[in-house]
Amino acid sequence: MTIEFCCFHCNKLLSTSDEKAGRQAKCPGCGQRIEVPASGKPLPGDDLCGDDFRGDDLPEVNLGDRVDTLDDSADPTDFVWSAPEQTCPACGERMAKSAIRCFRCGKIFDDDGTGSRRRVRRCEIRPFPPDEVIADAWRFFTQQAGLLILAFVVFSFLVMMAWTFCASLRVLAEALFNQGGWLPSAIAVVLLLVSWLGLMSLYSWLEAGYVRLQLNVVREQPAKLQDLFSGGPFFLRMLVVSSIFGLMISFGLSFCLIPGLFIALIFWPCCHVLVDEDLSVWRSLVRARELTEGNWGSLILIFMVAVALAIAGVCTCGIGLMIALPFNNLLCVVTHDRMTGQTRRHRDVQTEN
Repeated sequence: MTIEFCCFHCNKLLSTSDEKAGRQAKCPGCGQRIEVPASGKPLPGDDLCGDDFRGDDLPEVNLGDRVDTLDDSADPTDFVWSAPEQTCPACGERMAKSAIRCFRCGKIFDDDGTGSRRRVRRCEIRPFPPDEVIADAWRFFTQQAGLLILAFVVFSFLVMMAWTFCASLRVLAEALFNQGGWLPSAIAVVLLLVSWLGLMSLYSWLEAGYVRLQLNVVREQPAKLQDLFSGGPFFLRMLVVSSIFGLMISFGLSFCLIPGLFIALIFWPCCHVLVDEDLSVWRSLVRARELTEGNWGSLILIFMVAVALAIAGVCTCGIGLMIALPFNNLLCVVTHDRMTGQTRRHRDVQTEN
């Protein structure tokens, strides 16, 4: 009779004879010390093992890739923990920092202390119908058309005023460069940096508030124009995320059009994710990639619709842009909300306390 169980560190499926139940051994996959569970008593959370789940830092598990023997040559009493340790909040057992489950009591926990771990079923991610998203966006837009158009006008006006001021600073910087000398040149560089940082800072602050306002509209929560100026808590992260996203697209477009469009397709919801889930810069980019994965076909169709609406707005002497652009912005938020809803029930697996 054999015992089948998952390594508590690397999630690799192992099997060994039942006579080794309760003994400590070394996992052949990751080399960490583990304890073989008792025969016929699977530990809580064994159903999380297998190829149906994918964690942030867990390798793929092939159910056919089994190891018949475990290295138990080392004396458990001589074993010394070399990896960073953590303590199980349920039983107090020491284990490696990378462990996701206590090998003594079976409690599942997150290695970053948040109490939850994101796991996404691949089979649950399906391309969403673009027509439903467009219909929902139009419904929300017609309900709050006045607020959305007014917020877009105020947003555009403030950014345009800032751009005009920065343009005047750039003209002054060019004049100083033409004078020559190290002092005028240094002042010109400072003016250029101030103009760029000022414009990007204002844009990032307003963009965070604009996304927040649109999320309130999409989720049918109280929304008002003052929400446009509520992006303070996300200001610095939005500035960094927007800069990284813009640099990635510019880098991709510098080689060819396709890589730039591909990068834009993968990471475009990063700003929406940052505001919606209050994540760090890195996690916002990673989360954006997770949301767009498996939805590329639907996103391309929605992008084509948005471009067609923008072109139609231009053809109406620019008057149609007052409707097309706010609607396209809301369409992006509705698309993000639909992709978030796809993974919401599978994203956070709460463990029992």
